[in-house]
Amino acid sequence: MNYLLIFLGGGLGSVSRFGISRLFSGISQSFPYATLTSNVLASFLLAFAVYQMPKTESTWLPYFLVIGFCGGFSTFSTFSHELVLLLQNGNWMQATLYLLISVICGVGCIWMLTIK
Repeated sequence: MNYLLIFLGGGLGSVSRFGISRLFSGISQSFPYATLTSNVLASFLLAFAVYQMPKTESTWLPYFLVIGFCGGFSTFSTFSHELVLLLQNGNWMQATLYLLISVICGVGCIWMLTIK
């Protein structure tokens, strides 16, 4: 059942991401406004779901909303959440390394693959 919840949430997240992209399609192509918007919204939604929503007996919400929807909407939401947890736990060195390695490796891999 959890896989189905993740599947449905991920599908809705992906379609929502596509919708955001369509909303911004007429705006300047020199800056990724749609991606920025999706990443910020997904991070906000994840934080809201994890920290602000009342805790209930329901076990479907984390699978559907946090893993599925946010995962389909943006992978940056998980990155942001993990970084904040490290900082909240006082793991400043790990948080700094996580941030630098994630950005350098993530962008670096894309950069290297675009070299012709």
